[in-house]
Amino acid sequence: MTTLEVKSIIENHALGLTNLQISKKLNIPVKKIMSTLNRHNLKSNRYEKLEDNSIKQLLIGSYLGDGHFSKTYTLSQESRLVLIHSVNQLEYLNWKIEKLKKVNLYNSISKREIITETGKLSIMYTTKSKTHIIFSKFRKEGYIDNDKSYINFDLINEINEEGFSIWYLDDGSVTNDGANITCNRLSFDDKLKLKELIYKNLGLIVNVTADSLYIPKTEMSKLIEIVNSHCPTSMKYKLIPYNQRGAHVKQDELLGSPREGNQQPSLDSNIFEGSTTNSRVLASNVEDSNADTSVLPNNL
Repeated sequence: MTTLEVKSIIENHALGLTNLQISKKLNIPVKKIMSTLNRHNLKSNRYEKLEDNSIKQLLIGSYLGDGHFSKTYTLSQESRLVLIHSVNQLEYLNWKIEKLKKVNLYNSISKREIITETGKLSIMYTTKSKTHIIFSKFRKEGYIDNDKSYINFDLINEINEEGFSIWYLDDGSVTNDGANITCNRLSFDDKLKLKELIYKNLGLIVNVTADSLYIPKTEMSKLIEIVNSHCPTSMKYKLIPYNQRGAHVKQDELLGSPREGNQQPSLDSNIFEGSTTNSRVLASNVEDSNADTSVLPNNL
C-alpha cells in the first residue's frame, strides 16, 4: 500500500463510505482497506451514506405523515422505517417501496386484516425497510418520550416539493373550497413554524387552524402544481374537489370510509402507534430481522 492509497482510504472513510464503496472508488481490494483501517484503529462504516435526495424526502414526508421509525433488537440496534396503507392505497405504498429499493433499503411487505374502531373490516399492508443509521437518527432526534406531537425542525428544514407531496398524500384532504393537512397533535407554535417553512421552501401560502394547515382556494393551483409531479395515479383524487369528481368514482372505493373524508381508516391505538402530526396510527410491533419475511410478491 502506498502512502497516497492509505491517505485516500482514510479520507473516504471519514466521508462515511463503506469498505465496498471505497473499494469500488479507489480500485483497492476490500481486505486491504480493512487492514488499513484496523492499523489506524478505525471501525469500518457499516451503512452506505445515502446521497439520494429522493429517499431523504421520503423520510421527511413520512416523518410528518404516516411513517413510523421503529426501534429494533438486532445486533446493530439501528431503527427501520415502517409504512402502512390500506388496500385502496396499495399502488401508493408500492410507489414508496420503489424508492426504498433504489437504495437497497427495502425489506418486506405483509398483509393484515384489522377491525377498525367503527367495527369495519379493513385490509392493511405493512412494509418494513432494512435497518439504517438514518432511520435511527429520525427516531432518536424526532421523537421525545414517544411523544408524536413533537417535531424536530432540524430534520425537516430541507423539505422540498417531493417531501411535502408525500406528507400531503398521507395526511391531506381536499374540500370544495381548498384543502387541509391534518396536524391536530401539534402545538399552535409548531403549526406556525410549519407554515413559515412551507412558504420559505415551496412558496405555498397556508393558514393555521385548530387542527390543520389549511390551503385556501386561491392557492389550490399552486398545490396541484407541486403535488401532481410526485403523485401516483391512484392518489390523484387527493387533488380533486368532491363536487368535481365524476359520478363513476365510488367514494367508498377511493376513500376507505366516507365518514372519515379521504384519510385512512382510524385503527385501534392499542395495537398501533402513529403519525407525527395527526392522531391516525401506525404499526411499531414489527419483526427486527433484515431478512426478507415478505408474505407477498415484491411486485404487487
